[in-house]
Amino acid sequence: MPYDARIVRVFSEGDVALLKIDATGLPILPFPDADAIQQGQLVFAVGNPEGLNNSISMGMVSAVARRRKAESAPLYIQTDAAINPASSGGALVDVHGQLIGMTSFILTEGGGSEGLGFALPSHMVYLIYKELKTKGRVQIGDIRLSVQSITPAMALGLHLSRSSGLVVCDVRRDSPAEAAGIRVQDILLSLDGSPINTVVQYAIAFHTKHPGDRVELPMLRGSIRFVASVPVQDRTDDAGDIFDQFDVNSIVKALGIVGTSLNQKNHPVGESIRSKSGVLVSGKLARTDLDTGLLMGI
Repeated sequence: MPYDARIVRVFSEGDVALLKIDATGLPILPFPDADAIQQGQLVFAVGNPEGLNNSISMGMVSAVARRRKAESAPLYIQTDAAINPASSGGALVDVHGQLIGMTSFILTEGGGSEGLGFALPSHMVYLIYKELKTKGRVQIGDIRLSVQSITPAMALGLHLSRSSGLVVCDVRRDSPAEAAGIRVQDILLSLDGSPINTVVQYAIAFHTKHPGDRVELPMLRGSIRFVASVPVQDRTDDAGDIFDQFDVNSIVKALGIVGTSLNQKNHPVGESIRSKSGVLVSGKLARTDLDTGLLMGI
């Protein structure tokens, strides 16, 4: 039975809207434990591709947590279940009918499904729902600290005391992390008593933090252990539309990028770009087979 709905709130970053309908006692899909979602498990995507209502496709979880862009939130479940235009917002369920995610977008060259579909995890959907309902907006905590996974080669080159885990790769100026004394090349051991072994785990941890909270970060600097108590602030996307401030002046086909020279004159106001000189990746060339790993904003 169809219902008329009105939009209450919108979280555009996750392409999620909170809707209100005049009905009660409706059946709902159960939510599984977020930690129970496993790579390789069977899933079903429900949607309305091309107006074909209640279509179901089958696939598997290709990755438990993917980022759409570097250092961005939220994180997505990647699946090879067929998801096509007009299926966004449909359910991604497991074999028990539990809601593990809400389909969000696909990566495609031809416009249709190519096995690269993405769904917002159900625990994130629920968190967004609660935030929109109670506060009218979604707040994500931040301490202005970036980490990356340690590789054996990195550990050797930087003389790190560990060859796995997470190492601090950037501490923003005038940030809570800087005030707490954290430095680049410090190794993160855990967060609020929970082990943090991947960048994904680190990012997810801040989806339950809010301004005014504090996080306890046991760190390792060389052979010295210490604990940094860091106040959480609201996450902001300080990159914004920084590329609008530049004149594009160089296509580097060998790297598949559009480069822009940085200097003191054209450097943008703010701290999203830390270097005062060099070449900024201001765009990536479409339809290129090159995969250099270079990302916009680097």
